[in-house]
Amino acid sequence: MKTLIVVLIVAASACIMATSNCPEKRQKLEDYSGREPFVITTKVVRRGQYMYAFKNTVFLKSRWRWVFGFPEVYFMPDGCEELLKNGTNSTLGFNDKFELVTIYE
Repeated sequence: MKTLIVVLIVAASACIMATSNCPEKRQKLEDYSGREPFVITTKVVRRGQYMYAFKNTVFLKSRWRWVFGFPEVYFMPDGCEELLKNGTNSTLGFNDKFELVTIYE
Protein backbone atom coordinates (compact mmCIF):
# COMPACT_ATOMS: atom_id res chain seq x y z
CA MET A 1 0.00 0.00 0.00
CA LYS A 2 1.31 3.34 -1.04
CA THR A 3 1.74 5.97 1.61
CA LEU A 4 1.28 9.56 0.59
CA ILE A 5 2.95 12.12 2.79
CA VAL A 6 1.32 15.49 2.53
CA VAL A 7 3.35 18.40 3.72
CA LEU A 8 1.11 21.12 5.03
CA ILE A 9 2.36 24.63 4.55
CA VAL A 10 0.60 26.97 6.94
CA ALA A 11 0.23 30.52 5.69
CA ALA A 12 1.51 33.22 8.01
CA SER A 13 -1.45 35.46 7.31
CA ALA A 14 -4.81 34.70 8.88
CA CYS A 15 -6.73 36.53 6.19
CA ILE A 16 -8.43 34.72 3.33
CA MET A 17 -6.43 34.71 0.12
CA ALA A 18 -8.05 36.18 -2.97
CA THR A 19 -8.85 33.83 -5.83
CA SER A 20 -6.20 35.56 -7.96
CA ASN A 21 -3.58 34.40 -5.42
CA CYS A 22 -4.69 30.78 -5.61
CA PRO A 23 -2.28 28.26 -7.10
CA GLU A 24 -2.69 27.42 -10.75
CA LYS A 25 -3.51 23.85 -11.66
CA ARG A 26 -1.85 22.94 -14.93
CA GLN A 27 -2.32 19.19 -15.13
CA LYS A 28 -4.46 18.10 -18.10
CA LEU A 29 -6.06 14.78 -18.75
CA GLU A 30 -5.78 13.14 -22.14
CA ASP A 31 -8.56 11.36 -24.01
CA TYR A 32 -9.43 8.17 -22.15
CA SER A 33 -12.05 6.91 -24.59
CA GLY A 34 -15.11 8.20 -22.79
CA ARG A 35 -14.21 6.99 -19.32
CA GLU A 36 -15.06 9.49 -16.62
CA PRO A 37 -12.14 10.82 -14.57
CA PHE A 38 -12.67 12.44 -11.20
CA VAL A 39 -10.79 13.86 -8.24
CA ILE A 40 -10.35 12.97 -4.60
CA THR A 41 -9.65 16.06 -2.52
CA THR A 42 -8.56 16.36 1.08
CA LYS A 43 -9.56 19.23 3.35
CA VAL A 44 -7.01 19.63 6.14
CA VAL A 45 -8.07 21.61 9.20
CA ARG A 46 -5.21 22.88 11.34
CA ARG A 47 -5.51 25.63 13.96
CA GLY A 48 -8.59 27.05 12.28
CA GLN A 49 -6.94 27.32 8.87
CA TYR A 50 -8.08 25.24 5.93
CA MET A 51 -5.87 23.76 3.24
CA TYR A 52 -7.27 21.90 0.27
CA ALA A 53 -5.01 19.29 -1.30
CA PHE A 54 -5.50 16.81 -4.08
CA LYS A 55 -4.68 13.43 -2.56
CA ASN A 56 -2.94 11.41 -5.25
CA THR A 57 -4.55 14.05 -7.43
CA VAL A 58 -6.40 12.64 -10.43
CA PHE A 59 -7.78 9.14 -10.71
CA LEU A 60 -9.65 7.34 -13.44
CA LYS A 61 -12.37 4.93 -12.33
CA SER A 62 -13.12 2.03 -14.62
CA ARG A 63 -15.30 -0.92 -13.55
CA TRP A 64 -14.95 0.06 -9.88
CA ARG A 65 -11.14 0.00 -9.94
CA TRP A 66 -8.56 2.77 -9.73
CA VAL A 67 -6.67 2.45 -13.00
CA PHE A 68 -4.70 5.67 -13.34
CA GLY A 69 -3.36 8.41 -11.08
CA PHE A 70 -1.07 11.43 -11.10
CA PRO A 71 1.26 11.69 -8.09
CA GLU A 72 1.22 15.49 -7.84
CA VAL A 73 -0.26 17.15 -4.76
CA TYR A 74 -1.84 20.60 -5.04
CA PHE A 75 -2.46 22.76 -1.99
CA MET A 76 -5.55 24.96 -2.05
CA PRO A 77 -5.41 27.70 0.61
CA ASP A 78 -8.61 28.90 2.25
CA GLY A 79 -10.52 31.11 -0.17
CA CYS A 80 -9.66 28.97 -3.20
CA GLU A 81 -12.68 26.69 -2.95
CA GLU A 82 -14.34 28.30 -5.97
CA LEU A 83 -11.25 27.55 -8.05
CA LEU A 84 -11.49 23.97 -6.84
CA LYS A 85 -15.20 23.67 -7.63
CA ASN A 86 -15.54 25.78 -10.76
CA GLY A 87 -12.11 25.77 -12.35
CA THR A 88 -11.89 22.08 -13.07
CA ASN A 89 -13.12 21.96 -16.64
CA SER A 90 -10.94 24.83 -17.86
CA THR A 91 -7.80 24.26 -15.77
CA LEU A 92 -7.59 20.51 -15.29
CA GLY A 93 -9.78 19.26 -18.11
CA PHE A 94 -12.00 16.81 -16.26
CA ASN A 95 -15.54 16.63 -14.95
CA ASP A 96 -16.58 18.49 -11.83
CA LYS A 97 -16.86 15.57 -9.41
CA PHE A 98 -15.24 15.38 -6.00
CA GLU A 99 -15.00 13.16 -2.98
CA LEU A 100 -14.18 15.44 -0.05
CA VAL A 101 -12.45 14.07 3.05
CA THR A 102 -11.83 16.21 6.15
CA ILE A 103 -8.71 15.60 8.25
CA TYR A 104 -8.37 17.35 11.62
CA GLU A 105 -4.83 17.90 12.87
